[in-house]
Amino acid sequence: LTPYFTSTSCLVYGGMTNQTPYEIHHPTLKPQNVSSFTRICFIPYGYNLSSYVKEQYSSNLIKSCWKVFVESPMSLDVISEFFPREESETIKQKTQITGLPKMDFLKQFLDEYNADHKPFDKLWNYPRLAKKKRIIWAPHWSVYWGNTIGFCTFHIFATHMHSILQSNPDIDCVLRLHPMTINNLIQTRIFDMELSNQLMSVLESLPNLRIDNSLNYLDLFASSDALITDGISFLAEYAPTHKPILHTSNHGRPSLNCFGEALIANYYQAQSSCEIDQFIQDVILKNNDQMKEQRTNSIKNILGDCNTSVANTITNFLKGNL
Repeated sequence: LTPYFTSTSCLVYGGMTNQTPYEIHHPTLKPQNVSSFTRICFIPYGYNLSSYVKEQYSSNLIKSCWKVFVESPMSLDVISEFFPREESETIKQKTQITGLPKMDFLKQFLDEYNADHKPFDKLWNYPRLAKKKRIIWAPHWSVYWGNTIGFCTFHIFATHMHSILQSNPDIDCVLRLHPMTINNLIQTRIFDMELSNQLMSVLESLPNLRIDNSLNYLDLFASSDALITDGISFLAEYAPTHKPILHTSNHGRPSLNCFGEALIANYYQAQSSCEIDQFIQDVILKNNDQMKEQRTNSIKNILGDCNTSVANTITNFLKGNL
């Protein structure tokens, strides 16, 4: 039993591990069948801050689980939000609050960055300089969310973000587009292929912007100064850095669950280009982070203890209960 979990979402104790909770990816290993000869544990691969909680906890996987390792004490509030009392209590009996295993990597990267920042310079356009401000821009993929408008604001703010970066050479930006974002914008006819290619070409031409498609991003988190995102899981995953977060959103965006809404209540908000400008000028360039104390104080209450090894916590639980 290794004490080193990463982003594995479904651990089947007894020699079998699946990397996703979706039956379509492993049709021959249906959880209701596997649970007849082994104990199944579910380990989330990200913070679930959306309404998708209902589908996740109604799945055959969760119903077949012996134990569900959840991200935060607030995960229990989310279960109560989406299920009737009797059903939510049944689910909660399976849960164990541990935190998210991959966040152990963020703690490791933060320690490494604080000890020596130079190895992280390769992730950015410029070496670490006092006047340079490093920003991660991470748009979501959901142009639509079911039958309503989605979380994605890339098509709304991309041109303005280009203008900001062009006029502020001291901003060093890494753009992390979700792999589905551009395709979804084309499929919904917000972009066509030509417009998409033109926009990406213009963005890529900026000397202070790099498009990042790597699998890992927690090293970017550790070495950045701020996050701009309309995403979901990143709203929680970035929080332990204690750095500023600008949550960009559509008018009429879908609500997050109570976990997500509690988090973003402590973040800067933007629904317009002017509000993005204000964040860049005041919080980033002038270092006037007025929400820092509020944001820092809220993290432990919402996410729990971010300094404990989640992998060790899960490992010790399994050793003591199997």
